[in-house]
Amino acid sequence: MTIKMTRVAILVFACLLLLACGGKKETISEEPIVDITRPPQTVKDVAKPAQEETNPDETISYDEWRRRREQEAQRETP
Repeated sequence: MTIKMTRVAILVFACLLLLACGGKKETISEEPIVDITRPPQTVKDVAKPAQEETNPDETISYDEWRRRREQEAQRETP
């Protein structure tokens, strides 16, 4: 009886071993592996292209705008 139990135990152990180790396949991924424990990298010191003025008369500085507003306010006040 003990021989039969030993054979059954060995057979069960072999089945469990095959189930545990036999089905794992390594898949190859196209994406690079990213380490999520590191913070994301930021791009620094990237010079943005300066916006070219299409018509310099369309845009004015703040000081010029304020000066024009004061002149208009003085004209409207009697």
